[in-house]
Amino acid sequence: MIDIRNTDNIEAYIDNNLEGKELEEFEMLLEQDEEFAEIVSNIKAGIVAIEVIGHNEMKKKIKKIHRNMKQRNNTKIPYLLKIAAIFVGIASIAILSWYSFSAKHNYNNLFADNFEPYTNLLTIKGETQAYNEQSLINNAMYQYDLHDYTKANESFKKLLTYKKDNDTVLFYYGISKLGAGEVDDAIVLLNRLLEKENSLFSRFGHVKWYLALAYLNDAGELQKAGKPEKEINEKLSKSKKLLKEIVADNDDFADDARKILKKLN
Repeated sequence: MIDIRNTDNIEAYIDNNLEGKELEEFEMLLEQDEEFAEIVSNIKAGIVAIEVIGHNEMKKKIKKIHRNMKQRNNTKIPYLLKIAAIFVGIASIAILSWYSFSAKHNYNNLFADNFEPYTNLLTIKGETQAYNEQSLINNAMYQYDLHDYTKANESFKKLLTYKKDNDTVLFYYGISKLGAGEVDDAIVLLNRLLEKENSLFSRFGHVKWYLALAYLNDAGELQKAGKPEKEINEKLSKSKKLLKEIVADNDDFADDARKILKKLN
């Protein structure tokens, strides 16, 4: 029979605050009692989930816990297991509410909700004998449309040998890099284009929009890695600045920028 007093040590164990004899006894109990070890593991996984995963993954974990509990409804459930279930259930509800009403706390999710590749304006339909440059364009954009950004980037890289500083290539290449998760490269490419004030992509806020998303994604990666708030806020500040400029200029992505700013404020 599991001593209910062991529940007092679960949090301390997870936080690495158990020492000496208490730690030895707790670890021995984990080895001897599979059910207790499973409870501790579930609680630890729940705490990790709170820190590093988003709404959708959390829902999956909650469903699994509830499914396991349902299967045990016809058997006698130990008192400690009931307490663990209550703990996880309450924590789960709180977490889901937190993610639902505070999307700003998960910048990766906010990026994913808003990232949409720009419409393909480059592919020439009906080409039968495409020359090398146009062939690369068509191939890059074909992979781009399939969201196979890694392969698209290979063609974009070659394409830059033909069009070294072409606005359109830089724009789509930057977006493709962002889609592939190569955020630093995306930021470099988009910043190169942002400096070209006469570019149509810069003039109507398109570059600023994707650059703002890139900084937002960067903030999410830093957040996921547990980096200091100062580093995260530096990326967020850059993203907010660009989003505010889009709104102020009433550019094409003004409504979308406004929605993100509302969640970030």
